[in-house]
Amino acid sequence: MKSANAILSTVILVSLLAAGAPPSSAQSVFCPVGQPWPGYAADKIEPGAITGDGQTFHALVNPDAGCDCPLGFGMSTLDMFMAIDEATPLPVTITVSMGVSRAIPDPGGDVPWRPGPPVCETPVRDFTLYIPKLYVGFGIALDCECLEMGHPYFLHYTIHSPLQPPGGLYTTGGGKPEPGRFLTIVDSAWVDMVSAGLLTRGNLVVSGSARCCEVPIPSAAESWGGVKALYR
Repeated sequence: MKSANAILSTVILVSLLAAGAPPSSAQSVFCPVGQPWPGYAADKIEPGAITGDGQTFHALVNPDAGCDCPLGFGMSTLDMFMAIDEATPLPVTITVSMGVSRAIPDPGGDVPWRPGPPVCETPVRDFTLYIPKLYVGFGIALDCECLEMGHPYFLHYTIHSPLQPPGGLYTTGGGKPEPGRFLTIVDSAWVDMVSAGLLTRGNLVVSGSARCCEVPIPSAAESWGGVKALYR
């Protein structure tokens, strides 16, 4: 079964080809980053992990795995899913934001990579649920600077509103999660969600769509005399 990202990618590609665009440029229009929606199943829900009130979850991603971009990529949307406890009083408003952070190696820490400062973030959005649902998905557009390929990043989402009873993480299910890739903060310290027992049913579902772009080259402020001195 194709993901929504794959279907959208196909639609864009077909539209461009019909308009006479060359295949090489059409293929670079859209690409997926992260773990897309795997379809619903009860064993994909990690219950009781989301209490909200500023809680943030990070997923380490490699843009090269989904994007064949020679120079850079720019995220245009971010998507996440979560489960709602059936005892949650309705209507309930869930406040969400998402973002992208550069991954920083941390060989001396408890996790091999940790998130650096965000390089781009979505607006904070309210989503109100009026009818009972086992799970919900949130997608938010963002305007992200062009980022270089060949480097890992973290996709993250934050639940700003409190959730009582707690909601559940949505995962790929059906297998062991990959340690060192999924992080959150507990008691002001980065925690590997797998080692902490917060993620047991597969990898965390958080993804986005990107477009190929060119990373701008900064210009150096040099005098003419300084430039000439470089070639003496």
